[in-house]
Amino acid sequence: MNRRRRVDRRRGFTLIEILVALVITVLGLSAIAAMFVANANGTSYARHATEASVLAEDQLELMLTTPSANLVSGYDQVDEYGVAVASGGFSRVWNVTWDGDLARISVRVTWTEGDSIREMVFRTLRSR
Repeated sequence: MNRRRRVDRRRGFTLIEILVALVITVLGLSAIAAMFVANANGTSYARHATEASVLAEDQLELMLTTPSANLVSGYDQVDEYGVAVASGGFSRVWNVTWDGDLARISVRVTWTEGDSIREMVFRTLRSR
């Protein structure tokens, strides 16, 4: 009789135990997949923000080296390399306002990421 009880105890896992283990495994894998998606989104934003920073700094450098008589506000649409494109990519808008001999220059770079519009603004001052 004791031997029969030992055999009964070694039958294996119950269906409920297997289902609980599967649910826990699926929840863990879902969390890992969500981390991968969040990481991909963060990496994409970081890349675009870096590209926007470079584009804004390029425009600011151009504005700082342009003769003061030729400083005007403007805009353009460029790709990540600064090459003009008809649509998509990054939009750059630069404004120049004069306060006596001091020019206030701002460059705003915007881009679309997913369903939202992102932007970065850089500002500097320049004398005549």
